[in-house]
Amino acid sequence: MEDYRVFNGPKGRTGFFMPDAYIPELRGESLAQIHGTMLRHEQVPAVANPDQSGYHVNFYARADRDVMGQRVHYFPGGNAETSANDTLIHGETSALDGALAHGMRGYVTNLVLRDMFDNDSPEGLMVRCCGGCRDKLLTYLPLDFPLASFNDRYLMVHSLGALTFEDLAPISQDELTDAIPGYHAASFAGLMAREDAIDAYATEGTPLEHLNSAVLLGSRGANRLIAETWSSGFYTNAGYARSYATEIADAMLRNDAFTVGVWDLEAIVYTAFMKDGEYPSMPYRDRQAALELDDIIRRITGRDTPLPVIVNSYGIDEDTTYPAGSWITNTEEWLPFPFRPSEFGMDEALDQQADKIRKIFVPR
Repeated sequence: MEDYRVFNGPKGRTGFFMPDAYIPELRGESLAQIHGTMLRHEQVPAVANPDQSGYHVNFYARADRDVMGQRVHYFPGGNAETSANDTLIHGETSALDGALAHGMRGYVTNLVLRDMFDNDSPEGLMVRCCGGCRDKLLTYLPLDFPLASFNDRYLMVHSLGALTFEDLAPISQDELTDAIPGYHAASFAGLMAREDAIDAYATEGTPLEHLNSAVLLGSRGANRLIAETWSSGFYTNAGYARSYATEIADAMLRNDAFTVGVWDLEAIVYTAFMKDGEYPSMPYRDRQAALELDDIIRRITGRDTPLPVIVNSYGIDEDTTYPAGSWITNTEEWLPFPFRPSEFGMDEALDQQADKIRKIFVPR
């Protein structure tokens, strides 16, 4: 359990605050601003349109900038779902987009979620953004940016930084070879896939971390000596469609698993080329995809531990690349306070899918 602090929240609510390195103390001015956003939120109808999931995500963004004599501005946002395509609108980024569209970049002071599920615990009230939304919030907002959620009885406040994790443990290539069957095959496949990563909109100043490759490493045979890999690099096209490496590799595994006879994995290996070989922070959308893939695999196999995740960094020296470092984590650790399929009430559907796969799958 995290070290939450309890305070007297507005309008008789019990307040929870999670201090960290980004917001060590909840200051009165910040709380007053959150209170103002919460009151505005209560006064306006919810704007979410969750036509498929029924999962309501209603946010308000507050910005503080003098525009034509008005200092404080509020921007509502809600999720909107469109069946059979990926043009979903997420609540938190919807509110942020409204602020950005009105010239408020650098002036947004908080994002507040209306909790629709009557949560009564600090963890239940955490603003659990999906991985893609974390990527967007981190693009425009600092780590000490306050996020809050409230219902009729409680108010929860924490930093955007609380949703991040970069403290991966360094690990040597020898240790990886000893610990993970088939690691060398995955490492080589990752290098090859990273060479093919494409971002049609990358410029010279574009961060390189998202131009990664992902390798799903499985093994088969009596002693797990035969390595199987499914690999892909990040890709965009002219229509702004983005395919993150983990998502493509996931699709390849699902299409191939029955033929190859492998469902469980040994690890996911990411490869990034960094100018000076520094540590690459993998996109949170990749982390979300890895977590959801591991969730269904664990249901199928009964494995009770999260899948290891390895991040390899290669430096760039003129036309050559060189190994610069490796780090290890797992699918749960590197996505704190995750938004899981169970939040949508998908547990029964995922269990049914896992049962069906177990009945017809033949390992080899």
